[in-house]
Amino acid sequence: MAEDRMSKPLSLSAIEVRRHDWDRFICTLFAPEDRREDLFTLLAFNLELARTREMVTEPLIGEMRLQWWRDAIEGIFDGSRKDFTGHYVLEHLPGVIRSRNLSKALFVELIEVRLLDLSDQPPADIEALQAYARGTSSALNLLQLEILGHRDALAPEAEALGLAWAMTGLMRAVPALGRQGRSPVPESLLPAGRDLTVMDEDVRHAVKTVCQAAGSHLEEAGQFRANNNIAVPSLFLLRPICRSYLTKMARANYDPSAPALRQSRAKQQLLLWLRARLGVY
Repeated sequence: MAEDRMSKPLSLSAIEVRRHDWDRFICTLFAPEDRREDLFTLLAFNLELARTREMVTEPLIGEMRLQWWRDAIEGIFDGSRKDFTGHYVLEHLPGVIRSRNLSKALFVELIEVRLLDLSDQPPADIEALQAYARGTSSALNLLQLEILGHRDALAPEAEALGLAWAMTGLMRAVPALGRQGRSPVPESLLPAGRDLTVMDEDVRHAVKTVCQAAGSHLEEAGQFRANNNIAVPSLFLLRPICRSYLTKMARANYDPSAPALRQSRAKQQLLLWLRARLGVY
C-alpha cells in the first residue's frame, strides 16, 4: 500500500508536501517512480505560494514575496538566472521545468492569482470563486499532467477536477478562515462581514450552493479508468477524496465545522489503494 512507497527517504520537498498538503502527498505516492520527485518539487513550489498570506505581516510584503517568485520563474525560462542554490525548491525546479517542458503561463497564473489571498475581500460571485479555483488548482493540475505526460489527453478532466477540489477545500476551510476575518463565500450568496464561525441557516445555504457547484465540476471530471495506453495519472485520485468530502458535507447539513467531516487517513489510504488497483477514479 502507500506505506510501501514511503519506505525510501523523503526529499525535503516531499516532507513539506506531506506536512502541509496530505491529500496531494498520498496521491503522488501512486505516481510513476520516475515522475514522483518532479511532482513533489512542483507541489512544494505551490505550497510556497499558497502560504504567502500566513508568512507575511502586511500585504505589501506579500506582494514582494510573490514578485520574487515571479522573477525567479522568469529567470528560469529566459535563462538569465543560473544559480538557485540555497532554496530547496529552486535547486530542483529549473531541472523539472526543462526536462518536462512545462508551460510558463501556468506558473505565472499560479503566482498572480495568489495576490487575491492578500485581500480580505471575498469573491463577488460564484464566477469569481471559480476563477480563483481555476488559477490555483486547475493550473496546478495541468502542470502535473505535463509532468505525467498526459496534458493533451486529459486537460479538460484535470481542469474540472481542479475547480471541484479548490471549491470543496475552500468550503471545508470556512470556519478557519472565518476566525481570521476572511471569507471564501461569494458576496452574492452571503454579505461580507458575516460571522462565519456561527453556522446559521444562511451560512449553511451558501456553503451548500458552492458545494453543489463543486459537485457538478466533479461530475465533469468524469470517472477516469486506467487502461494499457495511459499510465496511472495519480492526480485523479483526488476525485474519490473530493467526492468523500462532499458526501460528508451533505450529511453534516453543510456545516463545515461538524466533527463528522474529519477524514481518517488510514481509511483514505485504503480507499486510494483500492481505487488504484482497480483503475477506477
